[in-house]
Amino acid sequence: MAMKQSEYQIKKELQKWSERVLQFDVEFKPDTEANLTRLDEGFDASLEHFVIISANSEALVYKIAKYFISTGKIKNDSIVFIDGKIVESYIGDDSAAWRKKERADDFFEIFSGDIKGKWVLIPYMNFEIDAGLAIYFTTQFIKFGAFGLIFYSEGKGEHFAQVLSLSKDDDKYYFQFPKAKYRKQRRSLPDDPYW
Repeated sequence: MAMKQSEYQIKKELQKWSERVLQFDVEFKPDTEANLTRLDEGFDASLEHFVIISANSEALVYKIAKYFISTGKIKNDSIVFIDGKIVESYIGDDSAAWRKKERADDFFEIFSGDIKGKWVLIPYMNFEIDAGLAIYFTTQFIKFGAFGLIFYSEGKGEHFAQVLSLSKDDDKYYFQFPKAKYRKQRRSLPDDPYW
């Protein structure tokens, strides 16, 4: 990852970003209520660990990336976009779990060179997935050297953000931003009168 950049370098990177994303060039308002310190903490953690940021909207994926660029934390060449429709074509259908895992492996065989040493942005996903496959898929990003994943998902049933949130609820390298939309329900056992 890049070291802290000068104002001139940041300005050039923001210009590249604007040309790269065209109609999706959005940013946090100066008076935003979003906890940007939490993003800073997530980025700092990514220097040593793979970090997952589940954005609460598609636009927020772009805002987070632009925030990282505008603060000099990363450059454009440290970001790779993957279309959620491409991900869906590999793992988003109703095939058997073993077949989806094989296709996830195929996906990473194709994209592994693009993600090494980068932040992966998947702005929008809309398909059902089970917890095992969602965790397998995200661990492959770690295996192939990505620094982090920023994504947004929605849909009927169990979608990517919902499944990961429930599976990684206590993972300190998994962030729902700006708010936690999904929480694991804690079960408690009733008192046992025999103990």
